[in-house]
Amino acid sequence: PDDQTALAALENGEIDLDTPPPSEVKRLLTEYEGKLIPVQYQRNGWGYIVINTTKPPLDDVRVRQALTHALDREAIIQGALDGEAVVPPGPIPPVSWAYKEDLKTLGYDPARAEQLLQEAGFTKGPDGIYQKDGQPLKLTLYATSGSSLIEALTTMARQMWQAVGIDVDVQLMDFNAMNENHLQPGKFDMAFQAFNLGLDPDSLYHIFHGSLGKPNAAGLVTSFNRMRYDNPEVNRLLEEGRREFDPEKRKEIYGEAQQLIVNDAPVILMYSNIYTDFHTPRVKGVVNFPGGGATLDYLYKWWIEE
Repeated sequence: PDDQTALAALENGEIDLDTPPPSEVKRLLTEYEGKLIPVQYQRNGWGYIVINTTKPPLDDVRVRQALTHALDREAIIQGALDGEAVVPPGPIPPVSWAYKEDLKTLGYDPARAEQLLQEAGFTKGPDGIYQKDGQPLKLTLYATSGSSLIEALTTMARQMWQAVGIDVDVQLMDFNAMNENHLQPGKFDMAFQAFNLGLDPDSLYHIFHGSLGKPNAAGLVTSFNRMRYDNPEVNRLLEEGRREFDPEKRKEIYGEAQQLIVNDAPVILMYSNIYTDFHTPRVKGVVNFPGGGATLDYLYKWWIEE
């Protein structure tokens, strides 16, 4: 069900647990005090925009960095998530032991975004949109329909890109249709996705290793590396991280990988949620995940009190 249908079911007692839209959290905490039990945690993962790194002009790292610099992600979090999230500094969130504390990030800087586009050979047209070789910088962003959060986020992002001279058309659709018709065959510019990491930073291998971004015999990429991203140095570090046992050495290895991934900008990390799940009092044993995962990770500990 969509967000509002699920929320109504929770409030009517038809279901026992839901993660409501962030905009509803404060109301639920007040109206249902003692009737619904809140469980809060920070997500070890992110909502993010994947960029097709093999499709011009997105194969130019300067264009990808410009797309990132153009977005005020803090403002988007306030507007689309009611402040119930944080901007991920890099691909490994601060809740992880492998997080790189001194990561150099691509923050909100619209002037830098335009400078990068100019360095990439674009000039601003009379309509305010950058163009190159007579072609306007017009991109499409696909996202899943039925989510008020995604609709608000993509609307704000489109407006911010427009402000720096990038024309982005947002198309909302069913996830399976988006995946099968656009992401897997590589027929897309950008798409909004979500990913949850595990306790181990090896999760990055499944998203950013170049071997997983290569099309199969049918021309499809069925892995999480929908960006078709391939940096040999990142590949080497992710492989080395798998072989190394010493935690401090692994943290250093993954720190290097994090910085390279941020620099290459194959994705725009939009937010890591601060989730508040609500469950009915009859559900017992509900705890949050200490590493920043999901309430459902400890589902096996739950029981129903009748």
